[in-house]
Amino acid sequence: MSRTSTTVDFTWRFLSANNRSMARSVPTFTDADACLAAIRDLRDRLPNAVGTTVRNGSGKWLWRISAEELDLATSGIRYERRLRARLACQAFVDLVATASADAVQVVWF
Repeated sequence: MSRTSTTVDFTWRFLSANNRSMARSVPTFTDADACLAAIRDLRDRLPNAVGTTVRNGSGKWLWRISAEELDLATSGIRYERRLRARLACQAFVDLVATASADAVQVVWF
């Protein structure tokens, strides 16, 4: 009899003040420590990162933040209008720049 191991992927989400998902990590991580390190890396890379907006398969807009050809974050929701996606991307960048490291919470689902 063989046992299959279940792997758990970790991701991060950035929530707005009203607890709505603004952004999430693009890559997944093998453990919580790697995920927390990615959050620190995002803050370090943010000044040189580029935000782009693209349409998904259903015609909605989403944004992505990339640095050095590495996707770091993507929008937590999809938008009807490109302008809304751009504004949400800029709001995310502004909020991450001022977010406290104490605000990180590890949550298990």
